[in-house]
Amino acid sequence: MYNSNSGNELVKNGTNQQVIKIEVFHGSDRHVITLRSSSNIRISDLMEELQKITTVPIQNQRLYYRGQELQTMKQSSLQDVGLDNNSQVRLIGEPTKSRYLPLMTSN
Repeated sequence: MYNSNSGNELVKNGTNQQVIKIEVFHGSDRHVITLRSSSNIRISDLMEELQKITTVPIQNQRLYYRGQELQTMKQSSLQDVGLDNNSQVRLIGEPTKSRYLPLMTSN
């Protein structure tokens, strides 16, 4: 069961997991990420997920939310920094070159 709310808080589903959707803008790309956890979701969890999706290594990620640099607060929970459901975050960072290898070798 998914409990809806005003969109301004973390959502608990029927399994006592926190569920949060975050919209991430990276250059001209837009990603909607859904994070689930039975404990507090941390900035580091978001960064790990972004590394999988964008291939930007964690150490190269710069995340911005309402003027805050989130990568400097990796152990903070999303709630600690004010990130809630449907928040928008900006990611700055270069993806690894392996992301582009299939495009370069297909010709």
